[in-house]
Formats: sequence, C-alpha cells, structure tokens
Amino acid sequence: MIDPDGAEWLTVTAAARAVRVRPSAIWNWCSRGKVRRQRLGRIAWVHMGDVRAAEHAWRKRMTSV
Repeated sequence: MIDPDGAEWLTVTAAARAVRVRPSAIWNWCSRGKVRRQRLGRIAWVHMGDVRAAEHAWRKRMTSV
C-alpha cells in the first residue's frame, strides 16, 4: 500500500520477507518505537522506510560484533 505521501506500507509478513528477517524482529522494532505500525482491521501494516532503517542498523550492529 502506498500512502498519499508516497510512503510504502507492507504487512508484517511481507516486510519481513522483503528484508529477510523474521516477523518477530519486525514486531520487536515496532514495540521499541523504531518502526511505525498502523492497524486496519486485523491486519498490521508497517512503514517500509522505517523497516529498512531498522534492518540496516541491526545488520550493522551484528557485523560489528
């Protein structure tokens, strides 16, 4: 889904597949306030810009250890 500002929003499962992480990682980032989430009915949509930024920071942290 693309919002009026041009930002891409995907379901948690689709976003996890797109950045090759588990959906639980996306949920953790949401609960920590790193990824914006919007519920429409029973489906949670996440902001892909936030997901990519959180994923990049996570991978950078994991490779520096």
